[in-house]
Amino acid sequence: GTAGYSRNCQTAPIGDSDTDIFFGWNASNEKARQWTELPPAQVSQSKPREPKLALLMFIKDKVFNAELWGSWMKHAKADMLNFSLLIHAYGISPGSNLTQAMFEPHFVHEQAPTSWCDIFEAEILLLRKALSDPAITHV
Repeated sequence: GTAGYSRNCQTAPIGDSDTDIFFGWNASNEKARQWTELPPAQVSQSKPREPKLALLMFIKDKVFNAELWGSWMKHAKADMLNFSLLIHAYGISPGSNLTQAMFEPHFVHEQAPTSWCDIFEAEILLLRKALSDPAITHV
């Protein structure tokens, strides 16, 4: 049975044996391939790099705790901490903008399909965007 599994997003194991993979995560799964086939970041060994953090945020149509995030970004900039915030919003129609002006520069206008408990395509989209910045050292 499925006793003990969350009613939110988790599902029971796929397959008949105790060794089968949960959530369909196996080498033949298309979503697994999208993740495992991401190219490795090219890192220069000639000199150490300053760290740069990429934050990936997934929202519907607004950023919750906006004051907190705004304060964090203000302090990070004041402390000269390099970061990139990438926001995917599934509840905003293509061509539209976020209504929270402070987050608009971080809004990724390209959208990936999402559904309840399945934001994998959006995660891969933002991960690819983050990794396209050669300065990013942490995600």
